[in-house]
Amino acid sequence: MTQASDAPIDPALRADVTLTDPSAFIFTSGTTGLPKPAIITHKKALLCSYSYGASGFSERDVMYLTLPLYHSSALNLALLNVINVGATMVLREKFTASQFWSDCSKYQVTSFQYIGEMLRYLVNTPPNPSEQFHKVTTAVGNGLRADVWGEFQARFKVARIFEFYGSTELPATVTNLFNIPGSVGRLSPLLSRVTKMILVDLDPDVKQPFRDKTGRCVLTKPGGSGVLLAKLSEKRTFDGYLGAPSATNSRIMKDVLEVGDFYVNTDDVFLIDGEYNLYFKERIGDGFRWKGENVSTAEVSNVLNSVDYVLGTNVFGVEIPGCEGKAGMVAINLKDSETLDDTKIQELGSLCREKLPSYARPRFLRFQHQMSLTSTFKQEKTVLAKEGFDPKVVEEPLYYLDRTNDEYKALDSEVYSEIVRGQLAL
Repeated sequence: MTQASDAPIDPALRADVTLTDPSAFIFTSGTTGLPKPAIITHKKALLCSYSYGASGFSERDVMYLTLPLYHSSALNLALLNVINVGATMVLREKFTASQFWSDCSKYQVTSFQYIGEMLRYLVNTPPNPSEQFHKVTTAVGNGLRADVWGEFQARFKVARIFEFYGSTELPATVTNLFNIPGSVGRLSPLLSRVTKMILVDLDPDVKQPFRDKTGRCVLTKPGGSGVLLAKLSEKRTFDGYLGAPSATNSRIMKDVLEVGDFYVNTDDVFLIDGEYNLYFKERIGDGFRWKGENVSTAEVSNVLNSVDYVLGTNVFGVEIPGCEGKAGMVAINLKDSETLDDTKIQELGSLCREKLPSYARPRFLRFQHQMSLTSTFKQEKTVLAKEGFDPKVVEEPLYYLDRTNDEYKALDSEVYSEIVRGQLAL
């Protein structure tokens, strides 16, 4: 940096660059499929650089960033907003829960960018003296669970949490400006008119927005759940993905509310309450069908995450020969201080019987030493689903739901063979 010239860059170098030209390609995480390069235009980058405005972010702030810069939250949000207002950034190579508050105290950090898993790790760390002497007032990010939210604020005294919803490639975003635990923002009728975003009912059978007899989608009423769509126009475009046009075109819907309109489908389902607050429910394709019923991975995960000795869960579907749909399987990560025993297995079985409908109860449990996550702390489902419940492939403890005794039992090679041959009903 000391050797870099401070002379202004010659404008001729960017004379042919337009707002619609790509400034970067950011790959999707690939949690449920192969990663795709999303096109980030200069226009999107510029718009992102102003997104911290509502939080009062200014040149006086010190932003702490532990996410990799190829992550859209790190690049498009944290870094570009720091540059835009002239703030200071403390950049750490990777997230370390044990050093987090020490760094914040040492570098006089005032705000940080998070993704939900980070805050869950922080609340599970043992007390650290430095957590009482930091100057952090603001956290900005997404994916924070409601139960972790309250615990995090109570323990670490971070006054403001700005939870938002957004996607790397989509022209749709909402932000929770009112510190409502679990909410990603509001979508009142007025805000819907201003932002051109709508929530429409989901057809559970085809996992697509529902259309009535006239072919139009139906707006979701408060208290219900629906898919978030964003209207496209000359001013709001969907830049899509680099490569085959089919990947981009598959996200665009036509004739949604009236003939000739175009919307981009976020593929994300939200609950909307009576105050028009939005709560993320699930991603279309993340859920699965089992014997004619739709299983919500979020519903199963929320039940199991309520157990005090469970650090986190990853819910997905696995195929069984001769069975309709996919059977539910959960990879469970116990807290470091906990060990697996029969009592815990029985407790988890009782909880699933009590809190979940029969079809949603996991048919398989896998206990992991460390949760399978991508480099950006998103749950990795593809590899887990591929490994399935075969004890010859999975070296970690496996259990299956024995319907005869209605309890979870250890799964070995013999039981696996019986399940695959259809000799043991699930």
